[in-house]
Formats: sequence, structure tokens, C-alpha cells
Amino acid sequence: MLESENTERKPAMRHEMKHFEMHIMHSCNLSCEYCVHYCNYGYTGTVPFSEGKKWISDWSERLSPKLFRILGGEPLLHKEVASYIFHCAESFPGTDIDLVTNGLLLRKREEVLPALLETNVKLTSSLHPLRNKRQEALINDALTLAYQFQKKGLRLHVSQNQAGWLKLYQGDGKNIPPFNDNRPDKSNKCCMCFECKTLHQGKLWKCPPLAYLPMVIEKLDTRSA
Repeated sequence: MLESENTERKPAMRHEMKHFEMHIMHSCNLSCEYCVHYCNYGYTGTVPFSEGKKWISDWSERLSPKLFRILGGEPLLHKEVASYIFHCAESFPGTDIDLVTNGLLLRKREEVLPALLETNVKLTSSLHPLRNKRQEALINDALTLAYQFQKKGLRLHVSQNQAGWLKLYQGDGKNIPPFNDNRPDKSNKCCMCFECKTLHQGKLWKCPPLAYLPMVIEKLDTRSA
């Protein structure tokens, strides 16, 4: 018998990276005009867990991210969000995993907080300008619930930087060209998406604005037809 036949196959080396993220839901229940994922344009869609699970499993064999973020859109709109939480925790052991949400549906998705607690996945509640008193009440109730779970060990971060969001493109609608000062080095240093490698359609994308722009264009073309 050849020696190579007697040798166990070594696992492939995984590429280390700082930041990896994935939309599990393209729809959002807010429409912030500064959204770098263009959710304010109202494109919709979801990534079924049966499909997204394979994407994550495939790339977890190739990549070793320091941070993996589950987001959207609004991830709590996804009925299978808890399944994603468990699968991501299993697929990326040793990775800091983060569920990013505006929090409006946290009370409705009662299975999410126990799943986060069990897997040690962090909850990031990203606060945005709200439309009305009802939304304010929902956020206050959600944060009260989250703080209760924090006392049990939930990793929780509440982002209060509502004034720090920036619009990363010019114009509106079909006329949304990027800022262009012919200084890509300078742009890279100030771009908030520079490290945000994105898993979309089973492929790895440089950043969210590039990944989701085709969906926006398709939405706008349909609207104008």
C-alpha cells in the first residue's frame, strides 16, 4: 500500500479575515436614507435557512473570520433567525458572532434571546431615528427585555450613534453614483464598509454596497417600467 493512502487528509488552511457578514433578510421595517445596504429603496427577499446554511457551511471551510455578523435588512423579520444563530455558532467556533438588529421585533421573536444566550452570540441593537411613538415604545420594551437577559449572561451592545451615519453615495434613485475624488486610498481609509466582506448568493463580495447594488437597480428598473 502506498504511504499516501495511509495518511489522513489534512484539512485545508482557512484564510483569516477581520470581518465577514451576511444578509439573512433583505427586507427591512425601517427605511433610513443613509442605509449603506440600500434597504430604503424597498427591495425585498429572504435567504431560506436551507439555502443560507449551505453557503455558511461552504465558506466556513475556507475562512476564519474574527467577526461574523448576521444582519439584513432586518434579520428579525426572518422566521428562521434562531436556526441561523445556532448554525453560525457551530460553523465558526472561536469567531465573535453578532446579530445586528434595530430591535423592533425582539419581543415578537421570543426564541431569539434564549438562542443568543445559549450560543454566546452577541446582540447588537443598532438604534435608528424612529417614525412614531409606537416604535419608541417597541424599542424601549425590547431593550428592557434585552437587559433582563444581559443579567443572565447575554452579550449585549446598544449602539447609540444615531448622528454618526453617513450616506456613501450621491444622488437618489437611479442616479446614485459614488463619491469620486480620484483618491481611492483616502476613500478606503474613511469608508465604513472597507472591512465588511459580504456573503451573498453563495459568493464572497468585497462590501455590501457592491453586493446589493444589482438588487436596487433591478427594483428601480421594475418601478420605472
